[in-house]
Amino acid sequence: MLHDVLVHPAAVKRIVFTCGKVYYDLKAARDKANTNVPIVRIEQLYPFPQPMIVEVLKQYEGATEVVWVQEEPRNMGAWPFLHERLLALLQSGQTLRYVGRPISASPATGSHHRHEDQQKARVEMALNETG
Repeated sequence: MLHDVLVHPAAVKRIVFTCGKVYYDLKAARDKANTNVPIVRIEQLYPFPQPMIVEVLKQYEGATEVVWVQEEPRNMGAWPFLHERLLALLQSGQTLRYVGRPISASPATGSHHRHEDQQKARVEMALNETG
């Protein structure tokens, strides 16, 4: 699991979890905006890395929102596997939110330009407070 520790963990209100190359888009946008949002890249989904995720959640006890970001549609990728597992680890007062493509029969948009536009929107939604 790749996790960048932030300078002010007590000020963190949102934790972003992801896997794959979308991590690099999230990190670049976060660094450009200079926001205090930790991004955790889960590199191995199975066996489920529960102890590591629990440690991250403890480190940011003040976070009220946990966000899962993926490029794939909601019915594909890691979300169907992780959804219930992440929900079970949340502390009182925390919510879990999905950011990614809606349910689809196709794993891709069919257009590179549409993909780039959607990817940018997903990154902004994941990092912005009003997401």
